[in-house]
Amino acid sequence: MSHRVTNPVSSFADPHPGEDPLFRRVTGGHSFAGDVVIDMDGLEALAEAWRRLEAGHSQPYAYFQSFDWCSRWCRLYLLDRADRRRPQLRIYTLRRDGRLVLVLPTMLVQTSYGVTRLTALGEPLSQYAGVITDADAVDPAVTADFWSTIQRSCGADVITLDQFPKNSVLAAMIGDNGLAEASSNASAVLDTTRFAGWDEYRAGLPRSHRKGRNQRRNKLAKMGRLDYEVHAGGTPRYRDLVALALDMKRDWLRECGRRDNTLADPRTAAFLNALPGGTDKGSGPAGAVAGALTLDGRPIAIEIGFCLDGHYYSYLGAFDWSMRDFSPGKVQIEAAQQWAVEAGVERYDFLGEAAEYKLHWSNAGEPLESRAVALSVLGLAYCVGWRTFVRPKAKALFDRLSPAARIRVLAAMGWLFDRNDRSDPDRAVRPARQRTAGGA
Repeated sequence: MSHRVTNPVSSFADPHPGEDPLFRRVTGGHSFAGDVVIDMDGLEALAEAWRRLEAGHSQPYAYFQSFDWCSRWCRLYLLDRADRRRPQLRIYTLRRDGRLVLVLPTMLVQTSYGVTRLTALGEPLSQYAGVITDADAVDPAVTADFWSTIQRSCGADVITLDQFPKNSVLAAMIGDNGLAEASSNASAVLDTTRFAGWDEYRAGLPRSHRKGRNQRRNKLAKMGRLDYEVHAGGTPRYRDLVALALDMKRDWLRECGRRDNTLADPRTAAFLNALPGGTDKGSGPAGAVAGALTLDGRPIAIEIGFCLDGHYYSYLGAFDWSMRDFSPGKVQIEAAQQWAVEAGVERYDFLGEAAEYKLHWSNAGEPLESRAVALSVLGLAYCVGWRTFVRPKAKALFDRLSPAARIRVLAAMGWLFDRNDRSDPDRAVRPARQRTAGGA
């Protein structure tokens, strides 16, 4: 099937829509125009308006749609000529009276079995699907019509968008289209606005929780001096911690009989290293950060995360496998949450798939939804066969195996952790969801 844009516009590189946009509606006295950006020139032309949209409106759960995240991912992955299945850029934009009011970053990817998917830009590194938007300026009926236009024109067999809040603008755009993932899912969040400070939060914990946390920390402290350090993206120490965290995570994967082609890809480290960090307009943390629990100056547990609009995303946690009996990851989580509270972060987010251990560290959450919209017979087979039946069944079966059995299975199948495997996103496991409830 054709993978071109049905109604390409000649002015993708122009910050305003052309005379023949992909979509147009006039309602309530306002003119809405929708377009699609398909190349890097068009992406860079959007930079100023995209950043202005981010800065002017609170964007919960939207870091993975920020310009910093998307543009840096594109520069690394879309320009990689060594990748034979390089994604094709599709950034959908909606303007009201000429002003950008919505950005939906997506990409076309072709799986190894011939299915073309329109999916969230940056998958599997991106953790939440979503939009950057001025919610007060978009009309739900208009965005729903725009979604219908996207379905007709995108050139995909199937649209797959995973892990977006059920009460979000994106959820309203999609509506009941397609198949929803059967299993329920929610984010796990520590809402720091529910207490006055760290001491009040700590005092409000069940006694058994406080006791367990104190015991773990004291056990480590007997071995040397414990400290917690945080470094902004772009600094030399941040880059050092990214490299060490990925090494630690790969060690954990080996020992537990797990696989992740994404973490084996050298572009992952390059991408994380390219993300900037700093402070927002309120002097709180913004962008990429790396936190490390150190023992006598040596990192024994590391967390890579991101901040946007007071929302912190706990993206990748890792620990020194040789220290697993001392639970350094759990001590690191508490230190990271204390840092977040004292830095003015309002939400500390463990991301989706709220495992039981995450619930001990959170007091709130957001219901999440994943949807697949079949646009062809091949897409329908993908939705019903692979996504709904084969993949979840295979994952459940694999997870029930012992670590030793998983290692033997992976060795037999040739999935070696340290090779530069650039497999398609369907065969990758999202990095933030591998934080173990044991050592970490």
